Amino acid sequence: MPRNTFAKGLKRYKFETMEDEFQEAWSSPYRCWWSFLSCSKDYWWVCQQNGDTLDPELQRTYENFGDAHLHGFAAWWTEAARDNFLERKEPPNVELINSHQLLDITQPTDYPWMIVRVPLNLGREKLIQDFSSILEKHPDRVHHRDQTSKYPLLKHKNLHDDVLLRTCDLWHAINRMGGISTGPKQKGDSDSYYEIGKRFKANEDQVIKVEDRLDVMKRKRSAMKTAVSRMLSQANNLIANVEIGRFPSNKPVPKRARWTPAQQRELDAAVLRGEWQPRQMNQNDWAIEFREVHNHYRNMPLHP
Repeated sequence: MPRNTFAKGLKRYKFETMEDEFQEAWSSPYRCWWSFLSCSKDYWWVCQQNGDTLDPELQRTYENFGDAHLHGFAAWWTEAARDNFLERKEPPNVELINSHQLLDITQPTDYPWMIVRVPLNLGREKLIQDFSSILEKHPDRVHHRDQTSKYPLLKHKNLHDDVLLRTCDLWHAINRMGGISTGPKQKGDSDSYYEIGKRFKANEDQVIKVEDRLDVMKRKRSAMKTAVSRMLSQANNLIANVEIGRFPSNKPVPKRARWTPAQQRELDAAVLRGEWQPRQMNQNDWAIEFREVHNHYRNMPLHP
């Protein structure tokens, strides 16, 4: 029996296997949610403290998501995240009306609906094309449904998945290097702002071309530095928001007290010892993890 997983960030609703659901979740905004949560030093520390924090919003996130993110995306999805993202109301269904009595448009219903006439010999491609066109042009068409999950996805007009993942990758690269060099690059130095910006497409209009004059090159390097700084600030804001259960949002989060003086000293010491290692997964890492997932779930029944 197919498993129903009705969540705003998933394009599909029914899954025949757990592997199908994992793959869909990995390709969804929930992967970005996990990625930014894995970047959070404070969330890592609240997990080490078993939820003991002065910040009630961070504590609530821990209570609902726990520390499963430390063990990879699949563990996080199954053990913590999935139930937080499920809608509490089932989606409406397309129904076959085979009685004239049911054509009364005034009948009670929780959703607006329309009547269409479908030729039974119509090809699938033409059927989808015609139906989509009619639906999009309907004056009562609702493009966004109300979310009823415990942790809804926020509207993110300019924060598409590709932008989010590149922003997260940029954050990881800078974190691994311990910062970006500001002067001319010397042997052994970390990458410059310009090189980082070019690698993560911070502003492709500012990539230097062979024919650029020296003054143009200087201006582009300065503009790329600004773009990288903006992208890094956006990443930090996304992390700060996901810590308190809001995603994706790049609005600044006001500073708040989270740790006692003793906790802060322990945190600083742990970071200095290198105990905090932000988790990052690319497609190759996911392929390795997915093989383990397959071996684990292949003989298990799928529950709806």
